Amino acid sequence: MSCIPSDAGSKIRVKLGRQLSDSFSLTSISRDEMPEVKKQKKRKAFKMKKKVFRSSDPLLSVFMWGVHHSVSQLQHTTIPPLLLNDDFKAFSKVSIENSNFNSDNMTGKFKFKEYCPLVFRNLRERFGVKDSIFNAALSATEPYYESQGEKEKERGHKYFYSKDNRFVVKIFHSEEVAFMHSILTDYYNYAVEKGAKTLLPQYLAMYKITVSGAEYHMIVMRH
Repeated sequence: MSCIPSDAGSKIRVKLGRQLSDSFSLTSISRDEMPEVKKQKKRKAFKMKKKVFRSSDPLLSVFMWGVHHSVSQLQHTTIPPLLLNDDFKAFSKVSIENSNFNSDNMTGKFKFKEYCPLVFRNLRERFGVKDSIFNAALSATEPYYESQGEKEKERGHKYFYSKDNRFVVKIFHSEEVAFMHSILTDYYNYAVEKGAKTLLPQYLAMYKITVSGAEYHMIVMRH
């Protein structure tokens, strides 16, 4: 076993100390001399929005938007086994202001009101109309207007249809909304009693739309 002389050992320690000192002086850099590193923001991938609820007529655009909104909300609502009297007086309402959605055709301010949503949803189910079909027919594709006859023009009535012709929408007066409310309980009970097998019109939904300062009342029926 070899031994290193003490004087040689001290020389080695001095040499190693100088090397460590020189190395430290080269690697230590002041904060002022360090280059600035800018943090890059994470960018989210841009996704194209699907063009829906688009129509050259603002009323139809709001109608399509409202039907889709209503059906979507009812999917997250607990449906009671029995309807109460209050359900025949209930309504849901949404007010939109300064909306940029489809701003080319959609007005920036509108209101959408649905009358008795649980009652009409129950009627649709009894009449065998699935919400998915109802929603797709009236919101995924643009409805079209029917040419009016003289009697309809005099009464102020206007109709439009779903593109697949499954449903017809009648625009009528506020007085007729009050009439529908007055007969809705009896109409529902009759539909339940007959097992939805009736020659009466099949009423599926009733709405009120406020757009461009005008109010429109409408009822959806099976064609």
